[in-house]
Amino acid sequence: MKKILALLMIVATGWMVSCNKDEAPTVAENKQTLENLATQMDEDMSVVVDEEGFNALVAFEACMNIHDPVGSPIKKKSLSTESNTLTLKDFYRMAMMPSTDGGFDFQSNVGTYEWNAGNQGWVITQNDPNDKIVFLFPNDGPEGTVNNVTLTIYDYQEVLISGEWDSWYNPTRVEADLYYQDELCIDLLFEASWNTTNGEPNSLFLELFLKPYTFTGSFDREGSDVSLEAILKLGKTRVISAGIDIGFDSAELDDVQDLAGYLQYRKVKLEGDLDIASLEALEGEPTVDQLNEYVNLTLYTYPDMYKMADVEFCYDETNERIDIRLVFTDGSTVPASEYLDSIREVIEQKMQEIQQEFPRPR
Repeated sequence: MKKILALLMIVATGWMVSCNKDEAPTVAENKQTLENLATQMDEDMSVVVDEEGFNALVAFEACMNIHDPVGSPIKKKSLSTESNTLTLKDFYRMAMMPSTDGGFDFQSNVGTYEWNAGNQGWVITQNDPNDKIVFLFPNDGPEGTVNNVTLTIYDYQEVLISGEWDSWYNPTRVEADLYYQDELCIDLLFEASWNTTNGEPNSLFLELFLKPYTFTGSFDREGSDVSLEAILKLGKTRVISAGIDIGFDSAELDDVQDLAGYLQYRKVKLEGDLDIASLEALEGEPTVDQLNEYVNLTLYTYPDMYKMADVEFCYDETNERIDIRLVFTDGSTVPASEYLDSIREVIEQKMQEIQQEFPRPR
């Protein structure tokens, strides 16, 4: 009897799940989703990153600039011993800039660096803590008297690159975060593997939280294949992402043979592949038929991955040019420009607003 009851429960659960599963959206719903992309993008581009994180970085740079790149004080007041200074060059090295000097010894610099507004310098407590580097400084810059920002570097590792003519250090791991008044504003993890004879990356991974966004990026190289992916999240929502797999003709990565990838924004995902070798082997400009043969692109809903439409090349008789249209699952077609033009207008408008708010220095 227990086995029968268990079987009935399994069947009932499966029936409930199948009944509750979302059905594929209609063509009309898919077209409306595409029409809504411009409005959604306008809203997304209006969400700005938290200013406190940026302000803290600016304040930190101002404090570090109290000393010149070689560590010589340019101020009247300084700490009592030159050994109790952290130079700008050291910080830049920790900030993932390749170094041509000796490697940075992370363990020799662990401790707490607390900003002293009176001395306009860092008060250093070495080996406390003994496993990380902690900076305490004011959010309002070197003149501030309240150290309400904590920047912690948990790990920094690097590897020596010995090239044919020069040698330098590249970072292999950086882990850090920044808190303002006990609230996390920035969180960073960077990992890398390098070819130690030429400095080219074998793999890269970056995860950066800049309140309220989280950016994740990766790069992998194996033989003649290269893969890249980038993901931007707002909270737990995947706003936009892109990935591409590139196949080259050899491990030297000279000529591209094929591409496969995707571009996702909100509820829409474009996925496909390109036969680059066949396109480049053509004599003259490719025809519509050849483009449709060697370029395969499809729109899907995201994350359910229901097919929305095929992307198809066509010839515009009026303007005498090759154009792109969407062929929906019911056979209806819509020029891609009907959706892309409104998105482009939003991007251009937002870029103009950014340029007006942050004009270029003369």
